Amino acid sequence: MTIQRVRLSVLSSSSAGNSTVLEVAGTPRPRLVLIDAGLSPRATRTHLASLGASDRDLAAVVLTHLDRDHFNAGWLRYLRRGVPIWLHRSH
Repeated sequence: MTIQRVRLSVLSSSSAGNSTVLEVAGTPRPRLVLIDAGLSPRATRTHLASLGASDRDLAAVVLTHLDRDHFNAGWLRYLRRGVPIWLHRSH
C-alpha cells in the first residue's frame, strides 16, 4: 500500500471568492485540485505561490456550484487544455 502526502489549504472563504486547493504529493511535482475557483486566476496564483505551489500543477477543478463567489469566469480563458472541470449535472 502506497501512502501519499496530501494537504488541504483554504485560499479564500468569503463573499469575495471561495477557493480551496487539495495538494497530492508526487514526483517530480505535486498535483493540485482546485475546489471552487471563486478567486481570479491572478489572485489564485499569488495564494498558491505563498504555499510553494504553482498553477501549472493544476490537475483538475471541482466546482461545488456556479455562484459568482465560487466560480470566476476568468478561469474559462485561463485554464490550459486538458484540465478537467468537474461539476454536478444539476448545476
